Amino acid sequence: MVEETDSADRENQKDIRIVRRFEMTLEEAIVHAETRSKELADCKCAREHKQLAEWLKELHYLRKWKDAIQTDLKMLKDNVWEAGKKNERSKEILQLTDWR
Repeated sequence: MVEETDSADRENQKDIRIVRRFEMTLEEAIVHAETRSKELADCKCAREHKQLAEWLKELHYLRKWKDAIQTDLKMLKDNVWEAGKKNERSKEILQLTDWR
């Protein structure tokens, strides 16, 4: 019984290593999808890989855009907060609106 458990554990560990080996970044996934679409020539699978690559590129762009917007928003909030601390009424408004 112990040998079966050990053998099963080894198989599970092997499966985990295989899964980890195939993890990829978004950039790697884009390159993979583009490469496969070119390798597969003109078939349904090639077109699907090309479409996937386009969606992944869009996702990559949107994530970068979101990060830039969040950074800009934080800077804006910080500037408004600092300006508001100089004016008593602005300070009250900032506290009510939970700027921070």
